[in-house]
Amino acid sequence: MADQRQGLLFFGTMAASLSHEMRNALATVSETSGLMADIMEMAAEEGNDVDPEKLRSLCQRIATQSKRAAGLAGRLNAFAHTVDEEHAAVDLRTHIALAVELNRRKASLERVDLDNGELADGPEITCDPFALHLLLHQVFMASVRRCGTEANLQVDLEPSGDIRIRGLAEKPEGLPESLARAALDLGFAPSLESGALRLKRS
Repeated sequence: MADQRQGLLFFGTMAASLSHEMRNALATVSETSGLMADIMEMAAEEGNDVDPEKLRSLCQRIATQSKRAAGLAGRLNAFAHTVDEEHAAVDLRTHIALAVELNRRKASLERVDLDNGELADGPEITCDPFALHLLLHQVFMASVRRCGTEANLQVDLEPSGDIRIRGLAEKPEGLPESLARAALDLGFAPSLESGALRLKRS
């Protein structure tokens, strides 16, 4: 029951974060379209022409935020589908890139930048995709807690399938036992290096 609750909390956290960003993007679209309507209404009342450059700039803002909202919706959709199958063929590169995008905002709230580093074409593995994302979330947050503010964490995928998070403190504190167990369940052996956390594919 505790594991199920942990999974639900994780799913809710990711959904809330993405929907919050989508709401911000859509709010900008709504405000900008309202401003365009006001500009055109004022121009009509005063018998003036509408400045095409101003409209072009506002249209570009709407297009940018619409594209952002579509990207967020796409990531939410991809994440939601990780619960479809308990055992599935998983492309590590694709899922690591998605996990970084999903966790970037949460890391930024701690004043830490989380980015994709060198993502090689790692091996395809068979596992529970949702459990993999939960593990990556736990690993990313553990890494955030083991680096200073204003730090930059880079996530690498090596050809062997090893995952490495760079940017930690030179001598980070040990990892919680629950994280180690979750990693081993998915075929990874976690270890701390100087300034990095590694998930070694076993």
